[in-house]
Amino acid sequence: MPSTYTTNLGVEKPGSGEQSGTWGNTINLNMDIVDRAINGAVSLTLVGATSTLTTADGTLSDGQTKFLRLTGSPGGAHTITVAPNDAQKIYFVTNASDQSAVFSQGSGANVTVLAGNAAAIYCNGGGSGAAVLNMFDALAMGAVAITGGTITGIVDLAVADGGTGASTAAVALTNLGLTATAAEINVLDGVTASTAEINVLDGVTASTAELNFVDGVTGGLQTQLDAKAALASPTFTGVPAGPTAAAATNTTQLATTEFVLTEVAAGGTSRAGEVAWYAVSTAPTGTLKANGAAVSRTTYEALFAVIGTTFGAGNGSTTFNVPDMRGEFARGWDDGRGIDSGRAFGSAQAALLQAHAHTVTINSGFGGFGGIEPGAGGPSAGTVDTGSTGGSETRPRNIALLAVIFF
Repeated sequence: MPSTYTTNLGVEKPGSGEQSGTWGNTINLNMDIVDRAINGAVSLTLVGATSTLTTADGTLSDGQTKFLRLTGSPGGAHTITVAPNDAQKIYFVTNASDQSAVFSQGSGANVTVLAGNAAAIYCNGGGSGAAVLNMFDALAMGAVAITGGTITGIVDLAVADGGTGASTAAVALTNLGLTATAAEINVLDGVTASTAEINVLDGVTASTAELNFVDGVTGGLQTQLDAKAALASPTFTGVPAGPTAAAATNTTQLATTEFVLTEVAAGGTSRAGEVAWYAVSTAPTGTLKANGAAVSRTTYEALFAVIGTTFGAGNGSTTFNVPDMRGEFARGWDDGRGIDSGRAFGSAQAALLQAHAHTVTINSGFGGFGGIEPGAGGPSAGTVDTGSTGGSETRPRNIALLAVIFF
């Protein structure tokens, strides 16, 4: 299968099984072509009225180069035809010749680069109807910095459009509604007062620093100053506001109501793992019901860091179990004391009645009891089953509350 070539650069694509033992030559040539397309520059001397800028398949050619520097004295406008007409190209062009250069690729639009000018052009590779476009036409820019040179074709910009509507300082001040002179205005460099406030200063000789003291003052300066709170032990009125500290902040910074409510609702990270009893049937904010449920190790990361899989590993990877306190009494962990030895921390314990016995003494002369007959050769005393009494468990008086665990 013979080689094929890319449309825009003419890079060779050897066919399957082709060029055995000579791939290195082809790859090296292709790398040179790519290098030209990325950063290559060529100087083209314009002669006469026309020339062709060609991109050839499988060989180095001027048309593969990114930057074109035009030189020469062609004696008139010079047309450069980009070939082939189905190749899409982007060129950066500087015209150092003494004539205009016209770039064309097909019957579509052309781009003219005047002598001494530069341009970025795009050839659309549209075949016989291919067009060349100037990429800088209708260029949108957020900000432009111009240093030196001369800008022509600009008239006085109206005040409504952000200008002064004038070409002299005196007229500009009038158009802006100012009655002070240019010298007086220069004193205000750095002042942030409004136009109305500045107009009050007509004839004032104070410095910029002094003027900044009255920024925002509209009259009755002493009255406004008297209304300000003192720096030492101030008394606030209205609804003063301030910055809210980051969670868990423990400094002398004033706490806003937002900070306090957030900390109360969160319960503080230090309470993770704490079990409490609540006189409500739903878990308050910041807590989970201690019902043995499997919960997310990610969502409740702080709680998982404290209790781990002590009360169950959940699904073994993404969840873990909270303790199940439903219907249970809490008992302090023995922790080596020896009263409740052998207990693992967090383990459940079944109901138990401490071993004991009930003894019934039967004296001679007492009637038969429990199948034991005194006298007549039978025992005069013995132990008997007194029978069962009571409910399904042994418990003290109690009140049912909701056990929760903080996360």
